[in-house]
Amino acid sequence: MFKKTSLLVTGVLLGLNLNAASKKQTVYISTVKVAESLEDAVGKTKAMKLKRTKDLLERNVRNKIARANIFTLVERKNLKELTTENELAEAVSDDSTNRVMRFKGADLAVFTEIESFNFHEELRNYQKIGQQQLNRKLTVTASLRIVDVVTGETKHFISPQMVTVSEAGGLIRSSEDKDSEMILLTVAKELAEKLAAEFFQTASPAKVLAVNTGRILINRGSNVGFKKGDFVEIVAVTKVTDDDTGEIFLNELPVAKAKLVSVDFKQCHAIIQGNNLGAAKGCYARLTEEDGK
Repeated sequence: MFKKTSLLVTGVLLGLNLNAASKKQTVYISTVKVAESLEDAVGKTKAMKLKRTKDLLERNVRNKIARANIFTLVERKNLKELTTENELAEAVSDDSTNRVMRFKGADLAVFTEIESFNFHEELRNYQKIGQQQLNRKLTVTASLRIVDVVTGETKHFISPQMVTVSEAGGLIRSSEDKDSEMILLTVAKELAEKLAAEFFQTASPAKVLAVNTGRILINRGSNVGFKKGDFVEIVAVTKVTDDDTGEIFLNELPVAKAKLVSVDFKQCHAIIQGNNLGAAKGCYARLTEEDGK
């Protein structure tokens, strides 16, 4: 289980469709990339575990985003496989009809990169009873970028998320298989949850649909990881245009905190805790560690 943090995206709107219309945004999810420096640093044995973690993370990130039912995913079989923003930029800047058609209908592209991988095993031998104890610890860090398919520009960078899992093994016989699949799978799942949660908050934030005497209806639910008993910060958002550059900025003002009291798959209800400075339809709702008191 990971900590829930409040992500305040104060600054340039960066072209993301934060006021999504009824049409779902279409997203292309690239294969997970491993940082070049990391590939050179790990040994042969750890390289196999790194590759397996990469594959598991890729599958879990895609599944998390797909199951939320917020975006339409582009099938990879219809696209050239891209793993970096540079490759995407080259594809969309090429005037050939074939390249442009590959991304027909896609609004955003998601690129995940594993930046660190630290796998440690400690094997203790108990010769008198012919058994061993194998303890493991795995720490993986990964970041995520959201790219505008039309321009090839990075629209948002989700800072590296870290997951550490320790596995204390029981006594095993020396000849038994010492499989590390479980710890790799656990790390991949938890890391995918963190990355997906930040992606949802950035690309399509949860919004207040209605407020009635302190009870709030929000257009997200368990599909983005909301749970009964969680606390959310309600944020009023207005767009401000820079007269010099034409860029659009977000002016954000926290107006209330609320506790989730009922959660369905795609919606939830919350009760405002304490002061209400203006919670209204259209405000963002972001998970927070604070209890609203």
